[in-house]
Amino acid sequence: GLICVAEALVAPEIMAIMGPDSYASGVYAIPPIVGSIFISCLYNLFASIEFYNKKTFFITFASITAAILNIVLNFLLIPLYGFVAAGYTTLASYIVLSLLHYANMKKIEKRRIFNDKRLFIISGIILAACIAPILLYKLQAVRYILCIILLVVIIVKRDYIFGKLGKK
Repeated sequence: GLICVAEALVAPEIMAIMGPDSYASGVYAIPPIVGSIFISCLYNLFASIEFYNKKTFFITFASITAAILNIVLNFLLIPLYGFVAAGYTTLASYIVLSLLHYANMKKIEKRRIFNDKRLFIISGIILAACIAPILLYKLQAVRYILCIILLVVIIVKRDYIFGKLGKK
């Protein structure tokens, strides 16, 4: 999640390095796309329970449903809002995919596997933190300060972070 937020914060610099000036407007598609990457990690958490329990039929159903939603949303929104809409339709589709897998996981596994409330709160915060940097793209100094704060937090809390990662 922190990596996704960091990518959203430095998206203008990534675009400046990776592409010509004609691609600069693509910077506004990066935040929803990195948010989609985070949400796909959630989907994998839930789907792994389905795979473990050998209840894989619903995985196909959920994937097809999300794909159809993505196609329909792209068809409707890209003509109105341009290619940047594709980033948001991808995010919406991944959210639906994750929610479908979450619902199926809850149906399959009666015991509590995740702290659902915490998972959804953290996910909401991370998604908001991925999208919010769009408001700061013209304020380079503010974005750099936020990146430095994020880096300092990671360094100061590294033992805690890596301790939690090691336990998983």
